[in-house]
Amino acid sequence: MSLSKLSATLLLGMSGWAFAAAAQAEPLHLTILHYNDMDRMEAENGRGGFAKLMAVLKDEVSRGDRTVLLTHGGDAISPSLLSGFDHGAHIIDLINETPTAIFVPGN
Repeated sequence: MSLSKLSATLLLGMSGWAFAAAAQAEPLHLTILHYNDMDRMEAENGRGGFAKLMAVLKDEVSRGDRTVLLTHGGDAISPSLLSGFDHGAHIIDLINETPTAIFVPGN
């Protein structure tokens, strides 16, 4: 699938989702969690890392009073040193453990 077809599909999907949500009788409480630049798994200066992402996600979902949409903005694999050996398989495995709804490849 070409990038333009993928973009159009995502746009149509999100539009349909938004219209369906607007048609509900009850208001929709939506939390959008966005992450990117996850080419390193570890936290830095107490911030970031997959463990922190999963903790924040778990906390938001556990509230139960809202819909949580997880999005990724790119830069998942490079310039990770380990990705030079496993072609980013370790990062893809971690991302597959998340309920990421929208993923942008990035650079």
